[in-house]
Amino acid sequence: MSSDDSDEEPMTMTPPEIMQQAAATSDHLIPEKSKLKYECTYHKFMDWRIKNHAKSFSENVLMAYFGHIRPQFKPTSLWAMYSMLRTMIGIKHNVNIANYPKLKAYLKRQSDGYHCKKSKVFTASEVNKFIKEAPHMENLFKKVVLIIGISGACRKQELKDIKMSDIEDTRHSLVIHIPKTKTEKSRSFVISGNFYNICMEYINFRRNVTEPSITQLFLNFQNGKCTKQVVGVNKIGQIPRQVAEYLKLPTPSLYTGHALRRTSATILVDAGGDLMALKRHGGWSSSTVAESYVDESMATKTSTSNKILQSIENQEKRATIGVTELSGTENFQEMPSTSTAIFAPTTAVLEKCATTHGKRVFTGGQKDMTGWPAARQSPSGASKNPLSCSELGHTRADHRPAIRVTFVFVIATSSLAQSRRLPPNTRSIYVS
Repeated sequence: MSSDDSDEEPMTMTPPEIMQQAAATSDHLIPEKSKLKYECTYHKFMDWRIKNHAKSFSENVLMAYFGHIRPQFKPTSLWAMYSMLRTMIGIKHNVNIANYPKLKAYLKRQSDGYHCKKSKVFTASEVNKFIKEAPHMENLFKKVVLIIGISGACRKQELKDIKMSDIEDTRHSLVIHIPKTKTEKSRSFVISGNFYNICMEYINFRRNVTEPSITQLFLNFQNGKCTKQVVGVNKIGQIPRQVAEYLKLPTPSLYTGHALRRTSATILVDAGGDLMALKRHGGWSSSTVAESYVDESMATKTSTSNKILQSIENQEKRATIGVTELSGTENFQEMPSTSTAIFAPTTAVLEKCATTHGKRVFTGGQKDMTGWPAARQSPSGASKNPLSCSELGHTRADHRPAIRVTFVFVIATSSLAQSRRLPPNTRSIYVS
């Protein structure tokens, strides 16, 4: 028996009933919700393959096919089609196109420089403004959708599918369960405080509809009552745009049905939530998706910027300032700091004390400055409230002390001397 015959023998020896059961089981590998899309994508590829006399599922065939359809689709769509074909070809022909490195590299190259459009998000203040300022009864339904959608990072389909039985009232808060999600992972969240009161106001109207066949939470709300008409996913998806129009935000059309989920993630990160908290909150299994919200967070960007700039400022503050003439023509000797001492200037030395730009400015005459003693010594007639500063245990050859302030970086200017009407030969120590 030839090797080819031995390869086909297991298939020919499999009873038809078993083969039918295997085929039926394989169908469950395709997501039920997207099954039609998967099959449509597969049949289009097979039609192209027959038309172009391709008899295999090699990498070259797949490369040629994606090169053919590339001008018609965005990079994100190409990746989606690749994923669907990978599943369908694997199920029906037992070929794993995930092992085609050139095909993957080609698709990645198509994504270079491409930025997909994302729904805009509301800030916490914008959400609060709509809930507090929008006419209440007229916008009660929208407020409840906004509160639940943002509190639970809900997709519009998830909001549409919420049932009355998914809501638990604890008298102080609402516990809402989302049993069916896109990722097949159930999750729950809590609504409390004033938001609980707003939601309960709508739920009390909803409870007046007692039709057993109507189980959804969101029903059409008009004239202060709920009708028997279930709200569809498209109407829920329009609410972010309507909220943006009320708030007079720019380009309200960019606030899509996904705005509530993105707003929830953004507010959580801005409030200090980490990656793990974000993944649990939104039910994301992929860190890549969750990280995109962290990367786009303005609070994260501000925190990162502050760390960098504050580090630079701290280096400047550690620089030696010493005693600087207002004209900037002479600086005292700079030496490394050895200790922190208490230096108590006399009233004669400190002729004037002023405040400018949040900094305490101490000034003294030139003759008095040259008479300052060495470090760790207080001059005679010291004031009762000494000033704490970092002082050098060192003096220059001309017997003038070298003084360093390590916790401030301010350069005195002649314009400051003029604005403060200081004596012409004044020197200054700036202390924060």
